[in-house]
Formats: sequence, C-alpha cells, structure tokens
Amino acid sequence: MAFADEQENRRRRVTMKDIAEKTGYSISTVSHVVNGTRFVERETKKRILDAVEELHYVPNLAAQSLRGKSTRTIGVILTDIREGFFAEVVKAIETTAGANGYSVILCDSEDRADREDYYVEMLIQKGVDGFILTPADTNQLFEKLRVTEIPSVQIDRKLEDFPADFIGIDNFKSSERMTELFLSEGRKKIGYVGYSRTLYTNEQRMNGYIHAMNKHGLESFELVIQMDRKNQSKQLIEKWLYDNRDLEAVICANDILCYDFFRAAIDLQLQIPEQCSVASYDDVRWFSILNAPVTTIVQPTLKIGEKATQLIINRIQGEKEAGYKDYIFDVDIIKRG
Repeated sequence: MAFADEQENRRRRVTMKDIAEKTGYSISTVSHVVNGTRFVERETKKRILDAVEELHYVPNLAAQSLRGKSTRTIGVILTDIREGFFAEVVKAIETTAGANGYSVILCDSEDRADREDYYVEMLIQKGVDGFILTPADTNQLFEKLRVTEIPSVQIDRKLEDFPADFIGIDNFKSSERMTELFLSEGRKKIGYVGYSRTLYTNEQRMNGYIHAMNKHGLESFELVIQMDRKNQSKQLIEKWLYDNRDLEAVICANDILCYDFFRAAIDLQLQIPEQCSVASYDDVRWFSILNAPVTTIVQPTLKIGEKATQLIINRIQGEKEAGYKDYIFDVDIIKRG
C-alpha cells in the first residue's frame, strides 16, 4: 500500500466503538473478544471477529503497554539507512537489544518530517516500549512521545528541548580538527561539501570547518556547498568543482556525498590527491580500496549503538537517572595518501 494511503488509513483508524456500533454489542464485550479477557459465546465472538476483519481494526497495543504489558520491542527511526554510519549503528542496536531479550522495529524516515510523524504514531500503536531515533526535523518536537511518556534516546542529531538522552560525537571539534590537519600540510584552499544548516550534525560540522578557516584568516564562504537530500548532488558538486578548480582539499559530511564528489571529480579529471586531497566522515569499506585515498573521520558506531540501546533499556525498566544526559564519544582520524 502506498505511503499516502497508509496516512489516510491512519486518519480513519477504526476503534472498538466502531466495532460495537456495527455489531450492536457493548464496547466491553468487544474488548473481551479482542483481548481474550473473558469467555464470550461462539456466535457473539464470530460476529465481532467478522466485523474486526471487515473494518480492518488494529488493536491499540500502546494502551496494552500502558497497562503493564510490555512488548519488549524498541522502535528505531533513522533518517537514511543507506549511510554507512547508520547501517553500522543499527547492527550494534540489534545485537545489544537481542542480547537483552528485546526485538527491534526499524524505520527509515528518508529525512522527511511527515514520514517521521507517521512512523512515530505507527510504532506507538504497535506498543513499542521505547524509541531510539535520529530526528528528521530538528525544529519539530515529538508531542506524541511527550504525551505517551514513552522513553526515548536520540543519536547523531539532537533536539535541544526534547526530554531524552543524546549519544553522538562532537561534530564541531571533529570538523575543526580535520580542517586543521589539512592546514598543517600547507593546504589553504579547503572546501566543504554538506547538507543544509537545518541539520544538527551538518551545522556543527560546517561551523567547525569555518571556525578553523577563520582562525587562520582564510576565506570559506565561497568554498562551501550545501544541499538537501532531494537535490542532484553529483551535478551540483560538479558545477561547484568547476568554479573552484584550484581547491587543494575537500571535507565531505558523509560517505554518500563523498561518493557523489568522486563521481564529479572523475568527470572533471581532477587528480586526487595530487591536485586535491579528500576527507570524509565514516570509514566505509570502499574507501580502503580506492586508488585515490580518502582520509576518514571515524565515528565509534559500535559504542554509539550499544550505549543507545543500553540507555533505552534502562529507561524502559524504570532505572531513571536525574535529568537527561549527553554522551559524547571521541573520533579517530585515519590519514590516507
């Protein structure tokens, strides 16, 4: 079923009251049939179950959870599962959850606030005990989670006012550190390839790069290219590279943008690293086999996934700490070329 159809069905969600009105039985009788909490005569049960099937009724598992019936399930909503970072974090989440007797439902919001909202509600309906999420819209507050009081943990991106722990890296310092490394090699015209400033991680990484450039009295404004995920990144990067043919180094915000950068560089016959050195966040496998070396800022994906999962399980099990904390991990830089 198409995503738009799913949204429409959500707006028309069938309730026990609808089943009761269709069959002529009381809501309590419908509830006993649906939840199996009391014996109901065969004919009555059949009529109610037929109505359940006809109206496509979906039980509200969240309500069951609130009554103490844990589903031992964690909902995970990420912005783009194609990124190497998220793939590795999910693997760590699944492994840690499984070792603690929990299962995982994974959703990809595609960095869209509407899909994120849909998945939040869908997972609440499925009765998940907790959320691990990367906010798609850092200006959006998760009112549904506030109301239900389902515990949550944020990874990678952070909503400042959202009542949840955060696990990630110091994006500002890591980008500043990478820029300083290029500068120490005598490279002064350094570019940055990233997404819109509305994304928490990208804003921090871009600010770290700009801070390092400004500290050395170097211009950075014309050397930054920002995109949203709907843009044709390769074509935009190619035009940007053509206009900045004397770039000496480039920092890419993630492996997907780095891939598009290389496609553009190949078309323009840009020699790497002879003409321009390249650095990127997240050390995906194909970096190590390229003839053109890529220096990588490596995030501790295993530690991030494990910490996020252990935190949310602790919250689910009622081990409440005073307030919410930020858990910031260090990065490694693998220098190549």
